[in-house]
Amino acid sequence: MIPTCRQNQPEGARHPARDGRSPLDAPAVSSPGATSDARREARVIGFAPDMGGRVSSLHAPKPRYLAAALALKGFGLSRATRRAYRAIGDHLSRESHSRVSPGKLAAGAQLWELASLCESADAESARYLEVGTGWTLFYGLLFRLHFDGRLSLFDVQDCRQVDALRERFARVGNLLPDGLPEEFLGNLEQYRQRAALVASAVSLEGLNDRLNLEYVVEPNGSLRMFADDTFDVVFSWNVLEHVPRCQFLSMTRDHFRVLRPNGIAIHHIDFTDHLTTQYAPSASRKEYLRYGECAWRVLFDNRMQHMNRLQPSHVASAFLRAGFEAVHDRREIDRTVVPWSDLADQWNHLATDDVACTAATLVFRKPRW
Repeated sequence: MIPTCRQNQPEGARHPARDGRSPLDAPAVSSPGATSDARREARVIGFAPDMGGRVSSLHAPKPRYLAAALALKGFGLSRATRRAYRAIGDHLSRESHSRVSPGKLAAGAQLWELASLCESADAESARYLEVGTGWTLFYGLLFRLHFDGRLSLFDVQDCRQVDALRERFARVGNLLPDGLPEEFLGNLEQYRQRAALVASAVSLEGLNDRLNLEYVVEPNGSLRMFADDTFDVVFSWNVLEHVPRCQFLSMTRDHFRVLRPNGIAIHHIDFTDHLTTQYAPSASRKEYLRYGECAWRVLFDNRMQHMNRLQPSHVASAFLRAGFEAVHDRREIDRTVVPWSDLADQWNHLATDDVACTAATLVFRKPRW
């Protein structure tokens, strides 16, 4: 049984009728203006966008929600505006990106536990790949506190905040062992020593040498620089919700290719609306479910905070179609955050708990054959 939380639905709120179909049986809806490859990949993983729904007839968005989306659209218009966004982000987010909490350390310990499902995870010769490192390489470096071996850190752009990274891991060292399960306390001294190495790093290059890391940037997101059967574990934390739908299936195939037989892919995915959680807290945590594809693309979708709006069934379908076997599926369900009375038609074929999922940790294994 899948562990869930807060499975309460408001009185009188009902999702449109379900017929029990798999997301792979979703009706295929054409996507004007999209490439044939993008349409094909979206259909294969069960995403059926409703390209109807005139912008003039959509649900009236919260003013702050709409303003945030339009501002982010503006920042994505050119290379100069994207540089400006990065500069503003560096200035405004340094303090928030240097914070850490016991909950963050507990999430890192969960990642350690799941990576141990790979038989070679503890070997010094093991190879690991984090996809999408973020501003402070937090989950990758937290992974390194526990595991030896070679760690590759991959992203589509270099957005590292060196000062925030050092400050954050100084706080990690001070916070330990808070957040860690008892089974990891025997390695506490190792964790503190490695956190101190990060906190005292003079340069990122020196840190790479001391902790056996490599940092790789590829703007198109392809893993083509890595040979087949290279890694024992591929992982990400709150990243896959940003991968464009037209690239999602090819991404899962890329993960399958670079993993060694019996290797595992670990992905924690945030299915909430990032415009809500970061900019407009009065809106629903799954506000994006109100809008059909046309309205979403015109008013809300943006390059700086892109959300693919895939749900757990779509993600699982993509990994299974790439050849993986599912070995772990833990979802957080909260039916109270879904705007049931205003859902766009394109979500009607999905199971209730699919659209009510706010986060999931999914693990897939590449078969031995």
